[in-house]
Amino acid sequence: MIETSDFLTEMPFDEGTTPGPSGTDVLSDILRVFHVTGAALLRTEFNAPWSCDNPPADAVARLLHPGANRLIIFHIVAKGNCWVEIDGHERRMLHEGDIVGLPHGHAHRMGNGEVAPVPIASLFPSPPWTTLPVLTHGGSGELARVVCIYLRCDLLLFDPFLASLPNLLVVRRDPGSGGQWIDVNRRYLVNAAIRGGPGASCLMARLTELLFIEMLRRYVAQLREEDVGWLAALKDRHTCRALTVLHSRPTEPWNVEMLAREVGLSRSALVRRFDRLLAISPMRYLTTWRLHLAAKVLRDDRVSIATTARQSGYGSEEAFSRAFKRQFGSSPSAWRDQVL
Repeated sequence: MIETSDFLTEMPFDEGTTPGPSGTDVLSDILRVFHVTGAALLRTEFNAPWSCDNPPADAVARLLHPGANRLIIFHIVAKGNCWVEIDGHERRMLHEGDIVGLPHGHAHRMGNGEVAPVPIASLFPSPPWTTLPVLTHGGSGELARVVCIYLRCDLLLFDPFLASLPNLLVVRRDPGSGGQWIDVNRRYLVNAAIRGGPGASCLMARLTELLFIEMLRRYVAQLREEDVGWLAALKDRHTCRALTVLHSRPTEPWNVEMLAREVGLSRSALVRRFDRLLAISPMRYLTTWRLHLAAKVLRDDRVSIATTARQSGYGSEEAFSRAFKRQFGSSPSAWRDQVL
């Protein structure tokens, strides 16, 4: 039976549990530059005891998103309980409403009970699929229903953001409005995948992007004061303000003194915060962000290298080309030839 529900268009924000609208705006800005181009869904209905091996993201891409150079994987436990583990890491228990993300695309195992795992690819129906695949497996015990989401991002991920993400990211169910938002949009997403039709792919990409943002937002709320990384920086009021300023006005001729005045800190205090939380200087962060914005612009072959340099805040095409090559390993023109 297809579940139906109203679509909630607003992201939930619970006062005191989020980094604030500015932090969420920066997070949305990061994902916008990732160039999310599509999403694939699977539904699993596994009865205990069961265990499945899930391949790394590049193997999944060959099956679900041919030609994709990166997938972000996350799973929503829609019903029941199960565990998840990556080799060499502690097994984590998941319960109804929990979300688990694998930002780096590691191979992982999921299950309920102690039985030999089967490759999840062996449970797939033969392509082509005319409807959303539903994979079934296991014994006669407790049912675990999991929605597996594979979000396609074609551009290189922003280095400071990617480095801050753990290999395995578990976000617990929120009993408040945030949890209701995820439940509603998860059902709407599944319905869109089942029904198909005009605009379904675009809608699924946008919904999965919003779900990914909400998962990260909740993860930020769970971070401790001593945690570090890009997401932890969103919980620090001054660092979050600095990131918001740099993302909203990246082409301005910033220096550390100007940025420190903007956020109400001394120069040394701002540098210390960036060093502790991000392990990068404010100006190096800005340079990296400008170059990722430039990489997005370069996907349009109608825009010249000189125009891209100017739009990215560089005074000359030569300076831009040198910086771009240091960041991505090839010149802007060569990089454009590779991705187009």
